[in-house]
Amino acid sequence: YANAFGWMDPQVQNLTKEIFKKFREKKLSLYYIFADSVKTKGKDLLKNFLGDYRFLPKKYPMHAATDIFGDYIATFTNLPWVSVKNVTIYVLKDSRLAYSYRAWFGFMFSHCKK
Repeated sequence: YANAFGWMDPQVQNLTKEIFKKFREKKLSLYYIFADSVKTKGKDLLKNFLGDYRFLPKKYPMHAATDIFGDYIATFTNLPWVSVKNVTIYVLKDSRLAYSYRAWFGFMFSHCKK
């Protein structure tokens, strides 16, 4: 889930490129649910996006982002548009919680429009 493109910040672009490269090499898929505002504000950034994505309806704005990977859930707050400056990150490690987050994400993803 995301309302911003923090991973496009020049400070972390090399890391982002490396992560995306590893995803391609391992043939792993990325899935995102973006805030509706990303449709217009991030139109150019979405052209080169690696992965499949959907949008939440306008009536559900977001002010944070969440990544789910393995047994981990990372939640980002204070995430500016294309920056990682002053971001607060909470990381949880719990396999059952990560599984539940993925289930919730899957439900939302299947009900959101591209």
